[in-house]
Amino acid sequence: MIDISSKQNIFIFLLFLIGFLLGIGIDLYVPALPVISQYYTTPQSSVQLSISLYMLGYGASQIFFGILSDAWGRRKILLAASAAYTVISFSSIFAPTMLCLNILRLLQGVSVGGLAVVARALLVDCFSGAALLKASSWFGLSWSLGPILGPFIGSLLQTYFSWQTDFFFFAVYGLLLFAIILLKVPETSTCRQPMDLRQAYHTIKSISFQSIFSRTTLIGGIGYSIIVLFNILGPFLLEDSLGVDPLTYGYIALGLGLAYFFGCTVNRLISQYCSLDKMLLISMAALVCISAGMLITAILFPFTANSLVLPIGFMFFSCGFTVPCSLAKTMQLFPQHAGVASSIFGALSGLVVFSLTFFARFLPTNTQIPLSCTYLSLSLLGLLLLSGTLSFVSKHTVSTNRLCPGTKNV
Repeated sequence: MIDISSKQNIFIFLLFLIGFLLGIGIDLYVPALPVISQYYTTPQSSVQLSISLYMLGYGASQIFFGILSDAWGRRKILLAASAAYTVISFSSIFAPTMLCLNILRLLQGVSVGGLAVVARALLVDCFSGAALLKASSWFGLSWSLGPILGPFIGSLLQTYFSWQTDFFFFAVYGLLLFAIILLKVPETSTCRQPMDLRQAYHTIKSISFQSIFSRTTLIGGIGYSIIVLFNILGPFLLEDSLGVDPLTYGYIALGLGLAYFFGCTVNRLISQYCSLDKMLLISMAALVCISAGMLITAILFPFTANSLVLPIGFMFFSCGFTVPCSLAKTMQLFPQHAGVASSIFGALSGLVVFSLTFFARFLPTNTQIPLSCTYLSLSLLGLLLLSGTLSFVSKHTVSTNRLCPGTKNV
């Protein structure tokens, strides 16, 4: 490990910036989705596709960048990814068609995937012990701030400027990252790994097809999907169907983001008293109950902003347990390959979100019933996957204590 004591604050600052960008990559411009649809005179499903393609690029690129960063070093990937992100974001301002904007969003997701992978690798390269815990906390905090501040900032930009300003914001942000990396960030990888594609394939395969890892990753993808599904459907449900203006939508999204942040905070506070399995079980059971109540309410009562926003706020709070706990559990399974496992988790969960959001684009947005049914189906699937995981652990006597000493069993 290299001596970075003189640059520790720089690395923490960089990790904070990257984490925040990961959080606002979708949330910043969702208030403008209806306006973009009108601007290009295209169906809302075409505009929503920009989010699905972003997640496809983000997920599919991570394993590739993980292998490259081990072979070529972290700094080169950071510089290339931040430069590409800046150019792509600036080009999006002048996209002549929705098709062109969608392609650019796909490429933007690819570049963000590179930043995400290297940021997680930097945690391991540059920190250890208490410093690693501190840096990881800052990284997680910055990511969770994205869903809180992103829609609110985006609604302000949309209200007082235009939807293109969102991508100008992205471009300036990417340029800032590039400048910091170029001027302040040295290479942190002291042990380059030769690019052995055959060995990489076998490692990725062994991790991906491990039963507990794959099931838990799917659960994490479902939790993330619950958040992103509202991002692609919420603006049309609230702004188009209920007449909510973009600024009000921004305040609503701010409240939902705070609910997720509060869930993450409570999760951290009780994690020392409760096992990951138990917290996952409670969160998935809560998601089933909340989504079932949301569906019953949608059937029996008129469609209002409160009937939509209140249950989703509780679901976001529950996702504050689901997403972090699923990531932590997968990292425990392969401590010797934490970087690769993290890349695979990010890739697979990103592809899950892409698949679900791709088909969710065709859900009607004049009522909350289709979204409620989707949430209930996903929650039941997640609970079923978790039940299968716990059953597998029990049969093979692989307790959580063996995976992470000092952690309680369910």
